[in-house]
Amino acid sequence: MKKYFSMALLLVAGLCAVSCGSDDDPKDNGKPVPPDPGIRDIRIEAKYALGGYIQDVLEDGTDLITVPLSTVSMTGSASNPVTAGKAEVVYMQLLADMGDSGRLPDGTYNAVIAAEDGSNLVANVCIGSFVKTQANGQPDPNAMINMAEGKVTVKRSGTTYTIVVDVTLTDSQTLYCTFTGKIAFEKINTGLSTLTEDKVVNLVGNPGDGIFSGQLYASQGIVANVWDIGIIKSEEDRPNSEAMLISLFAPSTGTFAEGIPTGTYAITNDPMKYKDGEKVCIPGEAGDKGELYFTWYAGITGKGQIEDYAPATAGQVTIAKAGENYTVTFEFKDDKDPAHTFSGTWTGPITMKDNTKNPASVRSTIAKVSYNKVSNFLNVIR
Repeated sequence: MKKYFSMALLLVAGLCAVSCGSDDDPKDNGKPVPPDPGIRDIRIEAKYALGGYIQDVLEDGTDLITVPLSTVSMTGSASNPVTAGKAEVVYMQLLADMGDSGRLPDGTYNAVIAAEDGSNLVANVCIGSFVKTQANGQPDPNAMINMAEGKVTVKRSGTTYTIVVDVTLTDSQTLYCTFTGKIAFEKINTGLSTLTEDKVVNLVGNPGDGIFSGQLYASQGIVANVWDIGIIKSEEDRPNSEAMLISLFAPSTGTFAEGIPTGTYAITNDPMKYKDGEKVCIPGEAGDKGELYFTWYAGITGKGQIEDYAPATAGQVTIAKAGENYTVTFEFKDDKDPAHTFSGTWTGPITMKDNTKNPASVRSTIAKVSYNKVSNFLNVIR
């Protein structure tokens, strides 16, 4: 099963939608909450909470549960809350098995700094931070401090939770936060896509560039020619634009001189099962450092940074050619539930680079793509 730690543990950056639920079980297991320890550098009595969870992030079925506690009311989601003005917020991501109850389990959670390899991410662990928000309800980037060690205690009685946070922050300050009240939990949509509705992609004025890598994956038993297309503006023209990256497997009989084979390429769910002669499109994947691999939509801001993005997980692209011009027509689905459609058409010449004689930039495995991410696609081609 796919794991989500690479994006889920971005604490303040957040994940996706969360809101409400209910719990009318009057059970009280009788476990006491810790007594007030006395003096602490930061003391907070939180009045508001949101809750959300991602199921089965660990092999043993452990869930990732997101809970922000705030001194003022919040809108938005548990993973990306907006406070009603300035506030003090304790963000927590707790690892526990919620089962089918939709409830945060009672118990003590150990606050840790997540190891780079995730080795200390186990059940009953908390990764958290203390944040002050600004008047607009957004986090103050100069007032965000992660938890280093300590304990988070959770006790539920009926529909009411009591949460006690007693931790040391990475700047050595001690933090004590309490909350008593109801928390509603809802499943978080874990898709990488930022789309909130269907989109027609505007590629007007974009040049087309591409890479031919020949039978790049022959050593893995995949007999296919690999073609990558980037319909993306040059770096100086890139701000406030949209782009498409498209990765294709085509019959091995083709050559660089013949160009991209025309026809329709459908997204495949398993590139490793490719059979020579087929025409398939490779679904979008994300690298550990945010690279966009294979087939993606990208929306680029005025500063030239990628702000919106969506991996293609279903759909197809059709390649046609008349003279020197290719026409690329696509309709893809993103990875949200329900999925959004992004579609469009583009016509123009595609400047191809033969990458078969440049092993330094060739991908060694399907999982390790480096040259076709938006940020450096053009640097490899030119």
